[in-house]
Amino acid sequence: MHKITNLTNSPQDLEGTEGTVRLPAMGSVTAEFTPAYIEALRGAGLYEVEEVDAEARARDRGYDTPAKDDIASAIALLDPTNDDHWTVAGLPEVAAVKDALGVSVTRKQIEEAAPEARRPV
Repeated sequence: MHKITNLTNSPQDLEGTEGTVRLPAMGSVTAEFTPAYIEALRGAGLYEVEEVDAEARARDRGYDTPAKDDIASAIALLDPTNDDHWTVAGLPEVAAVKDALGVSVTRKQIEEAAPEARRPV
């Protein structure tokens, strides 16, 4: 998870791991980005990039961080025949895990809880 601060007077659309993230002019946003994208943002010189602990951020905002066992159990509930439950790469879809779990979850939390989770054939 990274906090990106826009050092310009123009809003920007950034590509987060879960879709487009709107970065306001002279504002900031916290989201997940790929390592290559973070390096590109750092190299552009238009942004301040800060790593943020997702669990600490969730606690600060009053949210409980789901336990790894709970995330793994939610993944086990996904339907192998439902394309909405899986990415094209066969990974559990974040929105589907969130729905099964009942609380917000990130791609990173899913990968940490069930690194081998793939769509059954």
